[in-house]
Amino acid sequence: DSALDTKKGVTAAQKLLFVDKVDAIYVDFTPIAIAVAAVVERAGKVMLYSAAAESIVKTKKFAFKTFHNYRQACGALAKEFQRSG
Repeated sequence: DSALDTKKGVTAAQKLLFVDKVDAIYVDFTPIAIAVAAVVERAGKVMLYSAAAESIVKTKKFAFKTFHNYRQACGALAKEFQRSG
């Protein structure tokens, strides 16, 4: 849901998971991913999400984050350059 309406996002996810019987869904935007994660978990299906929130992947068995943590990645690169430099 590009309108960032969590209720619409949850409704859409429920339809996809329980009516259309999809095996996986892709969710964009942190508020929608947080709202939809419980629905996906209850369905036992996979959710790929593009959002910065680390908490979802840490607490949900079937959630996989596709959005990189650029601060963490840049920090790791900087440390590697300093070490090899």
